[in-house]
Formats: sequence, C-alpha cells, structure tokens
Amino acid sequence: MIAGQVLDLEAEGQPFRKEQVEAIHAAKTGALLSTSVWIGAYLAGASESEEHFVRAYGRKIGLAFQIMDDILDETESGETLGKTAGKDREHRKATWPAVYGIDESRRMVRQLTEEACEIVLPLASPTLIEIAGFLEKRCR
Repeated sequence: MIAGQVLDLEAEGQPFRKEQVEAIHAAKTGALLSTSVWIGAYLAGASESEEHFVRAYGRKIGLAFQIMDDILDETESGETLGKTAGKDREHRKATWPAVYGIDESRRMVRQLTEEACEIVLPLASPTLIEIAGFLEKRCR
C-alpha cells in the first residue's frame, strides 16, 4: 500500500497512462480491501481455496470502490461527500474519470462488481455479495 501511495504522489500533476492509474489503485485501495476480506476469511478458518476466492473478490471490490470514489469526487458536492469535492482534478491526480471518463468509469464499476460477485458464488456468502452490491448502488 505504501508503494501505491508513492506511485500516486509521483503521478500527481504529471501526464499519466491507463496502466499507471490501475497500478496505483490496485496497490492502494485494492490491496487494502483485499487484505481486509482475506483476514476475515483467514480468522474464520477458510481453506486455501476459499482464501483464493476472497482475495480475488477483494481486489475487484477494491478497484470498484476506488473508481467510484473518483467518480463521486467529480460528480458530487462537498456537502454530499463530507470532504472537498473536485480536489483530485485540482491536484491533477491520476484518476479513472480523468483517463476513462465518467460513463466508462461507471461501466467499469458495474463490471468489477459483477465479477466480484461471480468469484464468491462458490462460497455462498450473501454478505460478500451484499457488500459488492453496495458499490454498484453508489454508482447510480
């Protein structure tokens, strides 16, 4: 996660590529959420196979969460967000909407959410599917 933060800071104000944006967010929010759900699975006594599903799920929802956060920063007011809106654009941060646009970023959130749900179907975990569904609701 520290490496992702370093990449993020280095990219600020610089021209950036699609691959760079994905690498930054996979190393930051993707890693954070993937580790969080993995720890829960590990502590619950999950098998190696179950842990594999949960890690992959976490990476997908981590990216979806970050993309949605980037979208909201562009589309919502500071009052709604509870923080300064538009700060990413102001600092020329490497964000999904900056690279892909708002509509394509929303499509990616939906796709990542669907993929996350498919990944955990073998686990029959309504809670994980509900969490992923929450991300898509933020997308609308």
